[in-house]
Amino acid sequence: MRTLTLIFALLFAVGCGSSIGALLSNQVLLFATFQPMTYQLGQPSFTSGTANQGNANPSATSLRFPGAGMAGGTNFYVPDAGNNRVLGYTSVPNVSMRAADFPIGQATLATAATGTSSGAMNNPLALWATSSHLFVSDTGNNRVLIFAGAPVSSGSTASFVLGQTGFGLNGTGGTATTMDSPVGICSANGKLLVCDRDNNRVLIWNSIPSANGVAADLVLGQANLSSVLPNRGATPAANTLNWPWGVWTDGTIVAVADAANHRVLIWNSFPTTNGQPADVVLGQAGFTTSGAGLTATSFNVPTDVTSNGIQLFVGDCENNRVLLWDTFPTVNQAAPNKVLGQGDFTHGRQNDDDQNTVDDGQPSQRTLNSAGGFLFVRLDQSNLFVGDHRNHRVGIWRGN
Repeated sequence: MRTLTLIFALLFAVGCGSSIGALLSNQVLLFATFQPMTYQLGQPSFTSGTANQGNANPSATSLRFPGAGMAGGTNFYVPDAGNNRVLGYTSVPNVSMRAADFPIGQATLATAATGTSSGAMNNPLALWATSSHLFVSDTGNNRVLIFAGAPVSSGSTASFVLGQTGFGLNGTGGTATTMDSPVGICSANGKLLVCDRDNNRVLIWNSIPSANGVAADLVLGQANLSSVLPNRGATPAANTLNWPWGVWTDGTIVAVADAANHRVLIWNSFPTTNGQPADVVLGQAGFTTSGAGLTATSFNVPTDVTSNGIQLFVGDCENNRVLLWDTFPTVNQAAPNKVLGQGDFTHGRQNDDDQNTVDDGQPSQRTLNSAGGFLFVRLDQSNLFVGDHRNHRVGIWRGN
């Protein structure tokens, strides 16, 4: 079935051309190993990598520990975690150092205060945007913010909150209505999935919540919605999780970056029961191992996963790279086809442009630095957006 999908996608692409903004989300995108990023946000040059460009306060062009950007409708959003805000752009950036048009979570583009109100945030690590909603994992406040409609200006406030009974609260918990440091988030076909990281589970809502504190319908990684132990208090299995950071779904397939188990789990059909076991594992030979590695078939703390339904991209955080499968994997430990951030599958040092296994001391147009942090990936039209955490920038790779 996936082979037929790939063939039809290619035939359609030939007929329709490949201009940016016109590409279908299911078109095969061509990237090359160690390909330089096309644009970047947050830094004045490809060799700069300081938080807020070395300034004490943020600006319209600076970032501090950002996640990956994503388009929602005609707008584009970047979670700027270290500045406790989401930056809003009125179009997808197609030049480097594009200035943001407005902040969400702050009154101005020069402030970075934390807060728990409907218009404030604390370390928002990830987001998911659609034409009708913006979902923000407000990690430091142990909640998910839901903006009904795409925010288009400063001062936008969330419509609803999950993980708390209302705004102004930020307590932790491990129930159907509470969270502990939510991170990865994804929505498709009217469903919402959230990586409840420190509770070692993925929460699923079968419809988009339209009130505060709505209980999740299902859970992955745990037997029920009141259990939170890593690997269910035992060893890894097809139905356990340990510090899940990233999630992607198209409404049928589900993929989860299971960071502390150094693997990605894939469900071939959308889960319908609590703790449903995964069908495929990447990064490990089977479901019962969890070692880290630096090879084509292993990970070291994968923190995010994204797809266009045909290709798969994984942010392999501690190996400072993004791995790419040209066709969606269907067997355990399938090897990727290409890598970004490194020249091959056996190098993993941060900011190592000359590939001598030594940090160059500064980034380049083709390196990444997520060591000790996170690496988020999002795919939109012909662009791959990467939250290059410790280089304090968002890298934009344009596929052909």
